[in-house]
Amino acid sequence: MTFDSVDLSGSTYGLTLEGVSGTIGASARTDITEIPFGYGGTSRDGGYRPRNITANCKIIGSSTSNLMTKLDALKLLLDGVGHGERSLIIDGQTDRYWLVRSIGQIDGHFVGDAAYQAELRFVASDSRAYSTTARTTPDFSITGGIQTKTIESATVIPGTTYTDPVWTFTVAGSHTALKMENLTTGETLNWTGTLSAGHLLKVDSALWRVSKSTDSGTTYVDSMTNVTGAFPRLVQGVQNSVRVTGMASTTMALTYRARYL
Repeated sequence: MTFDSVDLSGSTYGLTLEGVSGTIGASARTDITEIPFGYGGTSRDGGYRPRNITANCKIIGSSTSNLMTKLDALKLLLDGVGHGERSLIIDGQTDRYWLVRSIGQIDGHFVGDAAYQAELRFVASDSRAYSTTARTTPDFSITGGIQTKTIESATVIPGTTYTDPVWTFTVAGSHTALKMENLTTGETLNWTGTLSAGHLLKVDSALWRVSKSTDSGTTYVDSMTNVTGAFPRLVQGVQNSVRVTGMASTTMALTYRARYL
């Protein structure tokens, strides 16, 4: 098991994972969440309930004092105070991770002089897991007023549920509007503003944020004043068709991580 990019089975912690308990599948609410601050956008992807994950494990030392050293190191690593969510990879599911907070305490009992049977508890605020591999599609050239592109034309979107991509448009001319439709999901986002040659427009479907860069992507500022519609997601298991209107002479790229229930 790996927590915050640290392998807990190593000599520092001496942990052997024996099993994991918790719910199977993500529990979702059915509400549609509006983008805050009155920007007018919506997202259908904000209703997943937290997931509790309990890792049943054994910590083994070479002696009582060595065991206590390992337990002290583990307590320090798991201390949740002052930390945000951190990654958790479970043995047997190494293709994905959850973003979790550690409860901090270690429950269990000593087994002999040099072993401790333990339960480690974590909470994921979003019960879906992320792929450990970030995927980046080849750049799409937008050369006309309306263009339809197939996302992942050589394969299908992996995972077991919708994923939230980041769409980046690199502008070669002057533009004042973007309409982006995922024809597969039926989600459409509209943006109006001002873009000049060399500017970048980023649409982050996970953060419900549209931002603009005028310095080749070094810095971005929010561009949310005139945003309406739903931030487009990608649906798993199929090729997604995306139609872009109003961004001629533009390059579109997207990155995403597959999501798992």
